[in-house]
Amino acid sequence: MKASTPTLARLLESFFRKRLVAQRRASPETIVAYRHALRLLLVFAATRLGCSPSRLTVDHFDSDLVLAFLDDLEARRGNSVRTRNARLAAIRSFFHHVAFSDPALMGVAQRIVSIPGKRTSRRVVSFLTREELDVILAVPDLAAAQGRRGPHPVPPGSGTTRLGGTSASRGCSRSAGPRPSGPGR
Repeated sequence: MKASTPTLARLLESFFRKRLVAQRRASPETIVAYRHALRLLLVFAATRLGCSPSRLTVDHFDSDLVLAFLDDLEARRGNSVRTRNARLAAIRSFFHHVAFSDPALMGVAQRIVSIPGKRTSRRVVSFLTREELDVILAVPDLAAAQGRRGPHPVPPGSGTTRLGGTSASRGCSRSAGPRPSGPGR
């Protein structure tokens, strides 16, 4: 490796500090998820290659290693396809950063970035017919407090609705009636 080539540690640090935090302004949750995905990848690669994670270089990573890691997530860790694809998104994002940081590593990065996500089935969204809706609304036990909440409309201004929306639609001034509190006050 040439002296000018950034190390894996420097690339990881610049990815999190510069790319995610400063440039992308990623949320803390995204940063934690990406950190966890890359930590899992580093541990997997170190175990598979028989070295410590601090000895890994970018050249150790290829599409076969990443695909084996993704298969391991599903088989050994029991991750769903969606979780696998989320981890792949973090890995792709990191290797996009690698490609921009050092053009000499673009070939390695491009092969990893080109790994496709695994297809997953989507839930079918269906709507209820009027008869089905009537059956569901008829089920609550009106003798219990919880059952009385469902089918009865809440009167405007009862303290559970936003006063701003109802008073504005009736042309009332905001000072009339109870003082609004909570979200939207």
